[in-house]
Amino acid sequence: MDLKRVTLINKKGCEVLGFGEQEIIGKDWIVSFVPERDRFAVRTVFTKLMSGEIEAAEYYENPVLTKSGGERIISWYNTVLKNSDGKIIGVFSSGEDITDRKKAEEKVLHLNLALRAIRNVGRLIIKEKNPETLIKGICDNLTETRGYYNTWIALFDRSRQLITTAESGLNDHFSPIVEQLRSGSVTYCGRRALDEEDAVAIKDPASTCTGCPLSNRSETYPSTVAWLGGVPSLYRSMEKTIMPSNIQSTATPFLM
Repeated sequence: MDLKRVTLINKKGCEVLGFGEQEIIGKDWIVSFVPERDRFAVRTVFTKLMSGEIEAAEYYENPVLTKSGGERIISWYNTVLKNSDGKIIGVFSSGEDITDRKKAEEKVLHLNLALRAIRNVGRLIIKEKNPETLIKGICDNLTETRGYYNTWIALFDRSRQLITTAESGLNDHFSPIVEQLRSGSVTYCGRRALDEEDAVAIKDPASTCTGCPLSNRSETYPSTVAWLGGVPSLYRSMEKTIMPSNIQSTATPFLM
């Protein structure tokens, strides 16, 4: 790159981006091929390379935009280009597409976190005899170990009357849910959990769960919901709920 404009790209680079060589040459690399959220950071690195503030071969990773609108993660090794006077006039960047490797690493991390959460819940079930303390411990475990933004559990008796609830990560936002459950009105995700045997993924709660008090929050996340049954079947239900790697959930309501 010369002053942020692409002057050379090889066949592999074109394949990764999905553009022809003539569609890339002459373009502002940062504006054209870097996601907007990362442009400031990438521009900062480029500026420091051009000024000699950082080592030219320093390793760097960032996503790039493809012609299809997707993103690929590229690892970069950069070498500065100098003229006969020793002045830096450009940067030669050698990139490697590490997207698939990153995804594989994320799957391993996901599995390790899931196994740790299951182990911790198993210990809680063995040790804790108080249902309220148990479900609170489960909520805390899932937000701390499993990486969910928030978790809540509602405990019902056999006649489906609310006994108690627990949450982690919601604080005062959870109060309207409790009031709704006490009135006998089950949330949309709760009804889904009662109707389906396996864990249910709700990808867009803001548009799907329109009657839920939590859908009005400024930040809403994909959710997983499951009917856990009674405490004796809790461990088995938890395994089914938190193990699937195809569910990228960040908020988990459970009904017991």
